[in-house]
Amino acid sequence: GVAPWERRAYYAAAARALARLHALDPAGLGLGFAQAKPMRKGKKRLRYFAWQLQRLQRLSRLQERAGAPAVPGLGALAELLAAEEPRVDDAEVLVHGDFKLDNLIFHPTRPEVVAMLDWELTAVGHPAMDLANASMAYFLPAERPLPVSNMQGLRGADLRHEGLPAAADLARVY
Repeated sequence: GVAPWERRAYYAAAARALARLHALDPAGLGLGFAQAKPMRKGKKRLRYFAWQLQRLQRLSRLQERAGAPAVPGLGALAELLAAEEPRVDDAEVLVHGDFKLDNLIFHPTRPEVVAMLDWELTAVGHPAMDLANASMAYFLPAERPLPVSNMQGLRGADLRHEGLPAAADLARVY
């Protein structure tokens, strides 16, 4: 574990690592799969935002069919995203797809990201997707995990006492 007084530095290191990833030129990396693999429906290339929206809607249907407890607000979120999708500027950066602290390896003695794990959702898309994923814990309840996940959030937690930056601070570092 990391002491509370050290945590802000580790969160900042994660935000800087994400910014460095997004600063890379996807076309110059030779990763042709990043554009083609997850973003095709038949022969049509999908915008990243539209692809993510389809994944969210599919997940919602699968959970419903499996009898899993409904995620509060998921249907409304999908409707909101569908309405906003045509107005979203689909930036072209290398997106990790599952960027969060537990997919990072830090240097053993200092707050420095030395590796990122779990690249199976990598694509070329909008950087806000990674930033939103990295910030998700701030918007999930701290008092209990969600019924469909064991992930405990930070909403309502005493961030200062825990040594954690606010979500807005993390976005500014990014």
